[in-house]
Amino acid sequence: MPAGNVFLSYTGRDEEAAARVCTLLEADGIGCWLASRDATSSEDKASATIEAIRRSDLVLLIFSASANSSPYVLREIERAIAYERPVLSIHLDDAVPNPSLEYYLNLWQWLDAPGSLEERREEIVAAVRRLRSETHPSARFNPCMAYDPSTGRIVMFRGADKVGVRSDTWVCTP
Repeated sequence: MPAGNVFLSYTGRDEEAAARVCTLLEADGIGCWLASRDATSSEDKASATIEAIRRSDLVLLIFSASANSSPYVLREIERAIAYERPVLSIHLDDAVPNPSLEYYLNLWQWLDAPGSLEERREEIVAAVRRLRSETHPSARFNPCMAYDPSTGRIVMFRGADKVGVRSDTWVCTP
């Protein structure tokens, strides 16, 4: 998965809705990672999922009653938060997040999209673009940086900004 894509978290029951959202985003030039499409049968699905979350700059949760009860969705959202990825959830029905998901989801915004996702296309694309643009490091004094020639990535970590000393790490694929 190229860096900068959107990771879609969903359950098997919501696979069709996830594919429709992916189609909407990709038609607008926003790359997506779907487990059903992008996790090859020859690789460890858990490892591929973790790497895709790590390399994404936004996690988009297709939220429904089914997702609300899925331990896999909960794991993916927990990893997204641990990797400091913003999470946008699109609510397909009237389900209310269970306490475990609410713990993570109350940090981010959501869109209610019962009915046609295509009718909400502009709103979905705008929200994804806005959240993706907010995923960059703050301006730093004295950061540590390294170039990894084997992957072509630049890694920046630590440094100080107007808030104070940071202990985060950012990876850029120029």
